[in-house]
Amino acid sequence: READWINCVTEALSKKMRFRFGERKSALSVVPSGISKTALLDSSLVSLDRHDELTFVYAGSMAPWQQWERMVYFAKLAVASIHPVRFTFVTQDVRRARELARNVGLESSRVNFCSASSSRGVATYLRSSSVGLLFRANDDVNQVSAPVKLAEYLAAGLPIVASDFFFENFSGL
Repeated sequence: READWINCVTEALSKKMRFRFGERKSALSVVPSGISKTALLDSSLVSLDRHDELTFVYAGSMAPWQQWERMVYFAKLAVASIHPVRFTFVTQDVRRARELARNVGLESSRVNFCSASSSRGVATYLRSSSVGLLFRANDDVNQVSAPVKLAEYLAAGLPIVASDFFFENFSGL
């Protein structure tokens, strides 16, 4: 079977996938998980007191089921109406993220687009935030998935703003 791309949450999983399936034409990338006991408990990683301002964070891919456009629109409305508020979008495709944000009119110094190459890097962004964003589309992928993002946010002690679909389908977690 072929896939357009394969996202792995660790380098070890990426190596295992290459070993098991060989080198593929599809893109194989590592999107690190923020779940690392040492990273989440390391107080030196906190770069901002969470209580200084309301800071939303999204850490993950820009895959269609993540509802990227909906999150960016949510950010646009919040930046226009809540003060002080800040958004951090941690994703591997920063250029594309900025472009999509510009397309919906979200251009603000209170919105940061960045990438993280390790679980420690993801944990740094999560620990310096107030609220995690977890939007999901009502599709086949999300009806059978258990989002790593949920565990990342909870491990970082973040409350979560999520789409209706998420709460309707994952309320038993």
